[in-house]
Amino acid sequence: MSGDVTVLVRRAGSAAALISLLLLGGCNPEAPRPVPTPSIAWRGARPTGDLEDDAWVKALRESAVALAAATNAANYTDESLMRTWDEGLVLRAAQRARNSLDHGSASVALGPRPFTPVDVQLLDGGQRADVWICTEPMPMLEKSPSEVLVEAEAKLYGLRLDADGERRITAATPPDERHVLPDGQQFDDDYCDSVPIARALFEPAPDLEALLRLDGDDVVAPPSPSPTFAVEVPE
Repeated sequence: MSGDVTVLVRRAGSAAALISLLLLGGCNPEAPRPVPTPSIAWRGARPTGDLEDDAWVKALRESAVALAAATNAANYTDESLMRTWDEGLVLRAAQRARNSLDHGSASVALGPRPFTPVDVQLLDGGQRADVWICTEPMPMLEKSPSEVLVEAEAKLYGLRLDADGERRITAATPPDERHVLPDGQQFDDDYCDSVPIARALFEPAPDLEALLRLDGDDVVAPPSPSPTFAVEVPE
Protein backbone atom coordinates (compact mmCIF):
# COMPACT_ATOMS: atom_id res chain seq x y z
CA MET A 1 0.00 0.00 0.00
CA SER A 2 1.09 3.56 -0.63
CA GLY A 3 0.54 6.51 1.64
CA ASP A 4 -2.66 7.53 -0.13
CA VAL A 5 -4.82 5.06 1.70
CA THR A 6 -8.00 6.39 0.13
CA VAL A 7 -6.93 5.07 -3.27
CA LEU A 8 -4.58 2.15 -2.79
CA VAL A 9 -5.97 0.29 0.26
CA ARG A 10 -6.87 -3.17 -0.94
CA ARG A 11 -10.57 -3.96 -1.43
CA ALA A 12 -11.68 -7.28 -0.01
CA GLY A 13 -15.30 -7.38 1.07
CA SER A 14 -16.49 -7.43 4.65
CA ALA A 15 -14.45 -7.95 7.79
CA ALA A 16 -16.79 -10.82 8.62
CA ALA A 17 -15.49 -12.64 5.57
CA LEU A 18 -11.94 -12.04 6.72
CA ILE A 19 -12.63 -13.54 10.12
CA SER A 20 -14.43 -16.50 8.53
CA LEU A 21 -11.26 -17.13 6.55
CA LEU A 22 -9.31 -17.14 9.80
CA LEU A 23 -11.72 -19.62 11.38
CA LEU A 24 -11.60 -21.97 8.41
CA GLY A 25 -7.84 -21.79 8.09
CA GLY A 26 -6.98 -22.54 11.70
CA CYS A 27 -3.61 -21.51 13.18
CA ASN A 28 -1.06 -23.12 10.92
CA PRO A 29 2.18 -21.12 11.45
CA GLU A 30 3.63 -22.75 8.35
CA ALA A 31 1.18 -20.95 6.07
CA PRO A 32 0.47 -17.41 7.23
CA ARG A 33 -2.45 -15.91 5.37
CA PRO A 34 -2.61 -12.42 3.90
CA VAL A 35 -5.04 -10.04 5.55
CA PRO A 36 -7.34 -8.41 2.99
CA THR A 37 -8.10 -4.86 4.11
CA PRO A 38 -11.49 -3.25 3.53
CA SER A 39 -11.64 0.12 1.87
CA ILE A 40 -11.82 3.19 4.06
CA ALA A 41 -14.20 6.11 3.67
CA TRP A 42 -13.20 9.50 5.00
CA ARG A 43 -15.79 11.23 7.18
CA GLY A 44 -15.68 14.54 5.41
CA ALA A 45 -12.67 15.72 3.44
CA ARG A 46 -9.60 13.52 3.29
CA PRO A 47 -6.38 14.93 4.80
CA THR A 48 -4.48 17.48 2.73
CA GLY A 49 -1.38 19.60 3.20
CA ASP A 50 2.34 19.43 2.49
CA LEU A 51 3.03 16.94 5.29
CA GLU A 52 0.65 14.40 3.75
CA ASP A 53 3.18 14.00 0.92
CA ASP A 54 6.03 13.30 3.36
CA ALA A 55 7.30 9.71 3.17
CA TRP A 56 7.33 9.34 6.97
CA VAL A 57 3.72 10.50 7.26
CA LYS A 58 2.68 8.16 4.44
CA ALA A 59 4.29 5.26 6.31
CA LEU A 60 2.40 6.23 9.45
CA ARG A 61 -0.93 6.32 7.61
CA GLU A 62 -0.24 2.90 6.11
CA SER A 63 0.71 1.49 9.50
CA ALA A 64 -2.55 2.71 11.05
CA VAL A 65 -4.62 0.84 8.44
CA ALA A 66 -2.47 -2.29 8.77
CA LEU A 67 -2.82 -2.47 12.56
CA ALA A 68 -6.59 -1.97 12.46
CA ALA A 69 -6.96 -4.71 9.84
CA ALA A 70 -4.77 -7.09 11.86
CA THR A 71 -6.89 -6.40 14.94
CA ASN A 72 -10.07 -7.36 13.11
CA ALA A 73 -8.59 -10.53 11.60
CA ALA A 74 -6.62 -11.60 14.71
CA ASN A 75 -3.78 -12.13 12.24
CA TYR A 76 -0.46 -10.33 12.78
CA THR A 77 1.60 -11.93 10.02
CA ASP A 78 0.47 -9.86 7.04
CA GLU A 79 3.12 -8.14 4.92
CA SER A 80 1.48 -4.74 5.32
CA LEU A 81 1.90 -4.96 9.11
CA MET A 82 5.43 -6.35 9.06
CA ARG A 83 6.41 -3.68 6.52
CA THR A 84 5.27 -0.78 8.71
CA TRP A 85 5.85 -1.89 12.33
CA ASP A 86 8.93 -3.05 14.21
CA GLU A 87 8.72 -6.81 14.73
CA GLY A 88 8.88 -6.47 18.51
CA LEU A 89 5.80 -4.25 18.50
CA VAL A 90 3.96 -6.70 16.23
CA LEU A 91 4.66 -9.53 18.65
CA ARG A 92 3.48 -7.48 21.60
CA ALA A 93 0.27 -6.54 19.77
CA ALA A 94 -0.38 -10.21 18.98
CA GLN A 95 0.17 -11.21 22.61
CA ARG A 96 -2.17 -8.49 23.79
CA ALA A 97 -4.82 -9.80 21.37
CA ARG A 98 -4.36 -13.35 22.72
CA ASN A 99 -4.79 -12.15 26.29
CA SER A 100 -7.90 -10.16 25.44
CA LEU A 101 -9.58 -13.00 23.55
CA ASP A 102 -8.74 -15.50 26.29
CA HIS A 103 -10.58 -13.22 28.70
CA GLY A 104 -13.57 -12.89 26.40
CA SER A 105 -12.78 -9.33 25.39
CA ALA A 106 -12.82 -8.90 21.61
CA SER A 107 -11.77 -5.63 20.00
CA VAL A 108 -13.06 -4.62 16.58
CA ALA A 109 -11.60 -1.58 14.85
CA LEU A 110 -14.11 0.50 12.93
CA GLY A 111 -11.21 2.16 11.12
CA PRO A 112 -7.58 3.20 11.47
CA ARG A 113 -6.38 5.46 14.25
CA PRO A 114 -7.08 9.05 13.14
CA PHE A 115 -4.36 11.67 13.27
CA THR A 116 -3.16 14.96 11.83
CA PRO A 117 0.60 15.40 11.26
CA VAL A 118 2.02 18.57 12.77
CA ASP A 119 5.77 18.25 12.15
CA VAL A 120 8.42 15.78 11.01
CA GLN A 121 11.83 15.88 12.71
CA LEU A 122 14.60 13.99 10.88
CA LEU A 123 17.23 12.22 12.99
CA ASP A 124 20.47 10.31 12.34
CA GLY A 125 20.98 11.86 8.93
CA GLY A 126 17.51 10.91 7.77
CA GLN A 127 17.68 7.28 8.94
CA ARG A 128 15.09 7.95 11.64
CA ALA A 129 12.34 10.48 12.21
CA ASP A 130 9.92 11.66 14.86
CA VAL A 131 6.49 12.43 13.44
CA TRP A 132 4.59 14.85 15.64
CA ILE A 133 0.86 14.21 15.44
CA CYS A 134 -2.43 15.18 17.00
CA THR A 135 -4.41 11.99 17.33
CA GLU A 136 -7.43 10.25 18.78
CA PRO A 137 -7.90 6.60 19.80
CA MET A 138 -8.61 3.98 17.17
CA PRO A 139 -12.41 3.91 16.72
CA MET A 140 -13.69 0.65 18.21
CA LEU A 141 -17.04 -1.09 17.77
CA GLU A 142 -17.62 -1.15 21.52
CA LYS A 143 -17.11 2.61 21.70
CA SER A 144 -19.13 4.33 19.03
CA PRO A 145 -17.54 7.66 18.03
CA SER A 146 -20.99 9.25 18.20
CA GLU A 147 -21.54 8.20 21.81
CA VAL A 148 -18.18 8.62 23.49
CA LEU A 149 -16.35 11.86 24.20
CA VAL A 150 -13.06 11.62 22.33
CA GLU A 151 -10.22 13.90 23.36
CA ALA A 152 -7.28 14.68 21.14
CA GLU A 153 -3.76 14.06 22.37
CA ALA A 154 -0.26 14.93 21.22
CA LYS A 155 2.02 12.05 20.29
CA LEU A 156 5.53 11.57 18.92
CA TYR A 157 5.80 8.53 16.69
CA GLY A 158 9.35 7.29 16.16
CA LEU A 159 10.08 5.61 12.82
CA ARG A 160 13.19 3.95 11.42
CA LEU A 161 14.32 3.55 7.80
CA ASP A 162 15.49 -0.05 7.46
CA ALA A 163 17.86 -1.66 4.98
CA ASP A 164 14.95 -2.91 2.87
CA GLY A 165 13.84 0.68 2.28
CA GLU A 166 10.75 0.42 4.50
CA ARG A 167 9.92 2.87 7.29
CA ARG A 168 8.76 1.12 10.46
CA ILE A 169 7.27 2.43 13.69
CA THR A 170 9.52 1.85 16.68
CA ALA A 171 7.77 3.79 19.46
CA ALA A 172 5.06 6.28 20.40
CA THR A 173 5.58 8.67 23.30
CA PRO A 174 3.96 11.83 24.67
CA PRO A 175 5.84 15.09 24.12
CA ASP A 176 7.38 17.09 26.99
CA GLU A 177 8.33 20.69 27.61
CA ARG A 178 11.20 20.46 25.10
CA HIS A 179 8.81 20.00 22.19
CA VAL A 180 8.01 23.47 20.92
CA LEU A 181 6.66 24.28 17.45
CA PRO A 182 8.46 26.73 15.13
CA ASP A 183 5.92 29.45 16.00
CA GLY A 184 6.77 29.09 19.70
CA GLN A 185 3.67 27.14 20.75
CA GLN A 186 4.08 24.23 23.11
CA PHE A 187 3.23 20.93 21.42
CA ASP A 188 0.92 19.23 23.89
CA ASP A 189 -2.65 17.99 24.34
CA ASP A 190 -3.97 21.53 24.76
CA TYR A 191 -2.49 22.49 21.38
CA CYS A 192 -4.18 19.48 19.75
CA ASP A 193 -7.60 20.50 21.08
CA SER A 194 -7.75 23.11 18.31
CA VAL A 195 -6.35 20.91 15.49
CA PRO A 196 -8.89 19.32 13.09
CA ILE A 197 -8.33 15.55 12.91
CA ALA A 198 -9.47 13.65 9.82
CA ARG A 199 -11.27 10.37 10.49
CA ALA A 200 -11.93 7.37 8.29
CA LEU A 201 -13.99 4.21 8.80
CA PHE A 202 -13.76 0.82 7.17
CA GLU A 203 -16.34 0.22 4.48
CA PRO A 204 -18.16 -2.09 4.93
CA ALA A 205 -18.13 -2.02 8.73
CA PRO A 206 -16.60 -5.04 10.52
CA ASP A 207 -18.67 -7.61 12.40
CA LEU A 208 -18.14 -8.15 16.13
CA GLU A 209 -20.04 -11.46 16.29
CA ALA A 210 -17.50 -13.40 14.22
CA LEU A 211 -14.57 -12.16 16.30
CA LEU A 212 -16.34 -13.15 19.50
CA ARG A 213 -16.14 -16.78 18.39
CA LEU A 214 -12.34 -16.68 18.53
CA ASP A 215 -10.06 -17.31 21.48
CA GLY A 216 -6.38 -16.67 22.10
CA ASP A 217 -5.30 -19.82 20.25
CA ASP A 218 -6.77 -18.41 17.03
CA VAL A 219 -4.44 -15.42 16.95
CA VAL A 220 -1.86 -15.75 14.19
CA ALA A 221 1.53 -14.20 14.99
CA PRO A 222 5.10 -14.26 13.64
CA PRO A 223 7.47 -16.70 15.34
CA SER A 224 8.54 -15.23 18.67
CA PRO A 225 12.28 -14.87 19.37
CA SER A 226 13.60 -15.57 22.84
CA PRO A 227 14.11 -11.98 24.15
CA THR A 228 11.23 -10.22 25.88
CA PHE A 229 10.24 -6.95 24.29
CA ALA A 230 9.83 -4.45 27.13
CA VAL A 231 8.02 -1.79 25.13
CA GLU A 232 4.49 -0.50 24.96
CA VAL A 233 2.58 -1.12 21.75
CA PRO A 234 1.48 2.16 20.17
CA GLU A 235 -2.17 2.04 19.15
